[in-house]
Amino acid sequence: MRSKLSTLLESYGLLNESELKIISSYFKIKKIKKNAFLPEIGQDNAKIYYVNEGILSVFVNYGTENETILRLIGSDEFAIFAESFKFSNESKIAVKALVDSTVLIINKLDLEKLYTEIPNSNILVRKLTQISLVNYESLIFLLKQKPNQKRYELFEKMFPNLAIKLSEKCKASFLNIDPCEISRIRKRISIGLTYYPKDYFIV
Repeated sequence: MRSKLSTLLESYGLLNESELKIISSYFKIKKIKKNAFLPEIGQDNAKIYYVNEGILSVFVNYGTENETILRLIGSDEFAIFAESFKFSNESKIAVKALVDSTVLIINKLDLEKLYTEIPNSNILVRKLTQISLVNYESLIFLLKQKPNQKRYELFEKMFPNLAIKLSEKCKASFLNIDPCEISRIRKRISIGLTYYPKDYFIV
């Protein structure tokens, strides 16, 4: 049976069956338990990640009073951390599994081999990076929304696959909303006091 990764890569129409098998063989599978890190701050992070199943959370200033969630990465998404990847330096961020997750990883050296072996892989990675940037911009847009209920509702509608798997505590942390207010927001939504109708969607 073809893997989810191969099916996704095939959808870009750049690779033949043989090339798909070669690229897939370079990715190493890693299972991460809930609340485990990938990688720890200070470790090498010149890698591309594909989340096969689960949710990863990306932090800066982890464990301090200035701890901030930069983004969430859900199933079937790729993640590349630009500074570490470009300069092959130690990671300044923490990547934590919010649920038990399965991640496929390719390191920078192997990727550079693929660029020579399969020229179209260069175009593919560029397209994947563009999609990752679009997703990141969508999160930035979301986190700028006020008041808090509007931000909460938009998160539920823009990222339904993430929203359904996250605890309300995790949502509160990511959206920078007090957990008690999350409860009040949910009550208002339950009685129809919403910013967006049920059929509202984001294109």
